[in-house]
Amino acid sequence: MTLGSLFGVVYYVLQLPMSPITDVQSGVAGVYYLAAVLLLPLYPVACSTALCALSVATSLIPLVFGGPQAYAGVWFALGVLGFMGTPLYAVACMLATVLSISTDIVLHFWDKPGALPSLIGIDSTYLIALVLGFGVRKWGERQSRLASQQAAYERQQEQLRLLHSAHDSIAGKLAGAMMVCRLHGDGSSDARDWSTVELLLQQALHELRENIINPAKLSVAPSQRQVTTAGDVALRFHNTVGEIEATMRLLHFRGGIAVSGPVNAVSADKLAVCVDLLREIHTNIIRHGIPGPYATTVTFGDDVTDDDVTVHIVSTNLTEERPDETGADSGMALMRQSIAPYHGTVSHAVEDGEWTIAITY
Repeated sequence: MTLGSLFGVVYYVLQLPMSPITDVQSGVAGVYYLAAVLLLPLYPVACSTALCALSVATSLIPLVFGGPQAYAGVWFALGVLGFMGTPLYAVACMLATVLSISTDIVLHFWDKPGALPSLIGIDSTYLIALVLGFGVRKWGERQSRLASQQAAYERQQEQLRLLHSAHDSIAGKLAGAMMVCRLHGDGSSDARDWSTVELLLQQALHELRENIINPAKLSVAPSQRQVTTAGDVALRFHNTVGEIEATMRLLHFRGGIAVSGPVNAVSADKLAVCVDLLREIHTNIIRHGIPGPYATTVTFGDDVTDDDVTVHIVSTNLTEERPDETGADSGMALMRQSIAPYHGTVSHAVEDGEWTIAITY
């Protein structure tokens, strides 16, 4: 808007050598015009209205106004009114300006050469200025709506991710607790098993608070939300690996999660997906596997795609279930959805009582 104001001033000044100010009324009109144009960035609607009023006044008042014409300022003013003013008000200002100039040309210049082209040229450019203002306004409103929709979509995706993550973590701990209860029903448990149940339920409640309740509070009060950095996610990744291994040991699964590669080189978003995948994989091991050996490897490869490090996850464990009983249809769909933005792949198989899943993204 400041550039438009400067253009109006420069255009006026450049006309002075060809159209000098020779009378008082022209000088007053010139000062009025320059003041309105210079103040337009501060008071856009008011100054645009003032410029339109100046055009109407100089066209209808029965005085001769010399000096530079105010066309450039009025063009800009009508564009500003189309962009910032109410539509009805902007159209009214445009009509008043066009009708007054048309009346002036018809009454005083119609018998001179070029009167009709001048009438059509001035009126059409004023109309174009107003339409451009309306167009920019509608474009801005559309961009604002798209930005709001994108923000709402991202919030929904984040909520879904949090719910998915919480479900995986809590379901794994509750599945472990149910496993211990089944052992107790068989008469093969002792007091330590009940301590394990208590610990798993405590962890489930902790996950419920950290992954659902606290994020929900932040979504209500976004000003309290903290920006998640790659370092924060890396710390959460290592903590999650430790928590998963501890839970698996409690449930008599022998093995661990081997991590290799530059963890800190992975983007925060991609590493957060890795955390969710590890939780889901090991929840499925608890739910569908047999207590015994398991092995999971996470490799952050040296190959780089889309300016980010590739993540490889491979996990194996024992199971008595058939391939169609391991939750592949639902669990695999969720995993594929998580890695879809990175064009990742998921493969899985059950062979000789061993469940294997491999993920690359």
